[in-house]
Amino acid sequence: MASEATESADDGEADALRRAVEHVAHLLPAQGPISVFIHHNVLHAFEEAVFEDAVVEAGRIYGADPFWPASRYREMFDAGRITNADLRKVIDDALGTRGDESVGGIGTRREVAFVTTRYGVPDIRGQRLDWHLHEEGALRGFRTDLPPSARAAVAATAAGDPDDVARVVRSLWEASLAAILRSSRREHESPAPSRVRHRDVVVEATGIDIDDEVHPVLVRFVSAYVDQGQSLWPMPDRDEGLFASFLRAYRSRWMAPLLGPWGRDLVALVEADASNARDAFGSLAASLNALGVGPDEHERFLLHTALALKGWAGMVRQLELRPDRVPVWPVPARFVDFLAVRLLVERAVLAHVARRQRIAPSRLDVLRAELSAQLPPPRGPTPEERAFALFHAVQLLGVDTMRVGRLTPDEVAEIEQTLVTHREDDERRWLHASFELHLRTRFYDAVVGHRPEHAPTPRLQAVFCVDDREESIRRHLEEVDERIETASYAGFFGVAMYHQGARDARPRPLAPVAIQPRHFVPMELAEEGVARGVARDLDRLRAQTLHVGSRSLLRGAMVSVAGAVSLVPLVLRVLFPRRFAEAVVRPRAPGRILVDRVERTPPVGEKIGYSLDEMVGIVEGVLTDTGLAAGRFARMVVIVGHAADSLNNPHRSAYDCGACGGGPGGANARAFVTMANRPAVREKLAARGIVIPEGTWFLAAEHNTTDDSITFYDEDLVPDVHANDLLHARTAFDEASRRNAEERCRRFAHAASSVKSGDDALDAVRRRRWDLAEPRPEYNHATNAVCVVGRRARTRGLFLDRRAFLVSYDPTGDDATSTTLQRVLAAVVPVVVGINLEYFFGAVDNEVYGAGSKLPHNVASLVGVMNGAQGDLRTGLWSQTVEIHEPVRVAMLVETTPEKLAEVVRQSEMLSRLVRNRWLFLASLAPDEPVIHDFASGAPSLHVPQHPLTVVPGPSSNWFRGKRGHLGFVRIEREPAPTVIR
Repeated sequence: MASEATESADDGEADALRRAVEHVAHLLPAQGPISVFIHHNVLHAFEEAVFEDAVVEAGRIYGADPFWPASRYREMFDAGRITNADLRKVIDDALGTRGDESVGGIGTRREVAFVTTRYGVPDIRGQRLDWHLHEEGALRGFRTDLPPSARAAVAATAAGDPDDVARVVRSLWEASLAAILRSSRREHESPAPSRVRHRDVVVEATGIDIDDEVHPVLVRFVSAYVDQGQSLWPMPDRDEGLFASFLRAYRSRWMAPLLGPWGRDLVALVEADASNARDAFGSLAASLNALGVGPDEHERFLLHTALALKGWAGMVRQLELRPDRVPVWPVPARFVDFLAVRLLVERAVLAHVARRQRIAPSRLDVLRAELSAQLPPPRGPTPEERAFALFHAVQLLGVDTMRVGRLTPDEVAEIEQTLVTHREDDERRWLHASFELHLRTRFYDAVVGHRPEHAPTPRLQAVFCVDDREESIRRHLEEVDERIETASYAGFFGVAMYHQGARDARPRPLAPVAIQPRHFVPMELAEEGVARGVARDLDRLRAQTLHVGSRSLLRGAMVSVAGAVSLVPLVLRVLFPRRFAEAVVRPRAPGRILVDRVERTPPVGEKIGYSLDEMVGIVEGVLTDTGLAAGRFARMVVIVGHAADSLNNPHRSAYDCGACGGGPGGANARAFVTMANRPAVREKLAARGIVIPEGTWFLAAEHNTTDDSITFYDEDLVPDVHANDLLHARTAFDEASRRNAEERCRRFAHAASSVKSGDDALDAVRRRRWDLAEPRPEYNHATNAVCVVGRRARTRGLFLDRRAFLVSYDPTGDDATSTTLQRVLAAVVPVVVGINLEYFFGAVDNEVYGAGSKLPHNVASLVGVMNGAQGDLRTGLWSQTVEIHEPVRVAMLVETTPEKLAEVVRQSEMLSRLVRNRWLFLASLAPDEPVIHDFASGAPSLHVPQHPLTVVPGPSSNWFRGKRGHLGFVRIEREPAPTVIR
């Protein structure tokens, strides 16, 4: 019985440890290999909490800022991007009936909150405060930014004479200090620093950072283990798993001297695990026990342990969850293996430190407690530091010296508590909410004020990705020719697949991150002949020889000679990047995309190609969701995927299509078009009530968002009767590309002043594409802020400054239960919110939530980037792509009734969570009238327009030309007649 009870307890502890590991893994960065960069909410683990609380909690865990600095928001008041009315509304909503309460007798809670938020109470401490008071003249005059009411009160107490003003200010300071000194003493001590890991205590007590020893070993080992082809030799025994591979590598005695003074300790720990046949969980449990980490702190301890090298820990976890995303070959990596290995190395280094501190190495379980006892307690704020906050608050409120002198101890305590709470919890939260409110209001006002114009029967239709970068080129296409109509769909166009191009090493998933494809769709190469095939094989052999031979002893000398010759093209590439690239870039491999079902085993996924019924379902879904199924078909419908291309850019895939899992969308467009042009597919669609006219042809294209080039696919298949339609499409897209490039160039510092025309702009963006040293080939999704789900007529003609995701949806063709809307939002919301929130956090704190500057990045193992040779993987967005971005949660406006939208939200757990916890803002746009209901406060409330819509004569360049920053939403009045195509 006792044995059974012990075994049950052991099983319970093991299960608890497994749950702790899983929970910690959920808090790690969720970025997979950089070759498949997928935008996602970096705080996805916190979505169960209200956004404002979640970012504060995440900031505490990760050591990050939850919002911009308050000073950054206050600059927005001067720029007109936030108004006092915005801030007052936010404060009123936050305080409710508490707003009228008195705070220490110096003002209402509402007024204290407003002036301290709007103008700020500085937090200056230590010697810096003494210098500020006595050397910088803080006591010689009042604040220069006093609100009008406070300025009037100051004028009544000081006639303007500098000496008189200085006397009044000094007396106010002395009264504030005296009030603090006589107040009831509250607990003002700073909270004790978090010392969760043994490393935290050791570094504070001794100055020794054990991570300096641990991380180089872990980085070298893990990077070699997950390597996808960067190293010359693959690590042996990788098939056995990360933990087993580590035991084999570090069990040998000859490894000890290579590791330094703690090498023998590590070898001994590895030997113990191997001898006792411990798996990773067994080793982890043994390490936690040896370190004195009890079950009640397993989760917290493991979290801080994993976050110490969060990039590599997160990558191991992603390879465990989605091995299909690796660029070359998957490896059996597990997060628990990483933790077990890390703690083995930490124990070895700690044993060495313990010996230096005269603590027996076998007693690491008492190391934290003994060293913590030696550390001094934290120091609380001084009376002067506390008085400084009161001194500024009474200035902003216009409270005179006599009133401050009459403050009771309880009143001072109440004021002080309010100021401390405000600074820690409310100030930046309210400022940020005001910033978002202002933008959201302007957006709703623009849509409400816009009157949809009548569009003639389209000659050409173009279906783009919902990507915010496509907002501008869609607008320009429609300005080029009013007979062009654009629509949008998530850029995988319903074709979730693994695709392998002619030159791809292995298949890659082209689908939203939430979808794991089941179908494998390769390229079917055209007949290439013996000579072309031999040339291709020789080219591959040459590349392999240069890659491998340059690192070998015998062939290295030969490669060095070849290297001298290769210096000439290298110089040409550096000096003339665009001309060189255009001269040597290889054309796309010929061939067709294979969408038909083939009955054989695929290299990945479950099936090769699609059945006829599957094709019909895909085409039907896209046509229905975009509203094209209603029967308004042009003679040519262009399905436009998008991609991006640049040189010397490890983050290249991050510029590609988020709905395609960080891949280019051209293959998905080709697959969809191949299906939609099939007579058998059209025949079955007609039986379902969707009739595609015989005279309609679908054409696939890909928009390169870096240089604004347009590639049309399979033009040789276009029937002769559509020759003029193809020419029309080419001409229209060419002109739209010029205009789009010009609009984009206004954001680039060097191009903004030199670009005078669309041709200049195209030349500028194409130089950026081929420039080896260009850190900003494009700004990607920077500035994204809003989303419209509805008919194009509701936004056609609106200038939305490349800030809008545009999602096609026709509410008039949906059923009573909004089935189509449910499907559209289920596909679009994860992509849009993922992009929006990754940019939000990358802009708020790029060092923690982003990758920092891309300039010092080195590619590591072909799965990520790191600074230097032995650093952590840098995940998230790099600083160059968020430098113009303003962090705001996306405002999503859906064309439907508020009742239907509320029901759609209720039926979707994902939508309910995001809306309820304010990770996005949702609103409904009435289908038949310009009326918006905002869901920001929970229940839908009617939006009351506040600003008339500005009208600007077209084209769009009349509004954006010569301007750099964010522009207002305006209506572009159509030109009297089409300017390019007639």
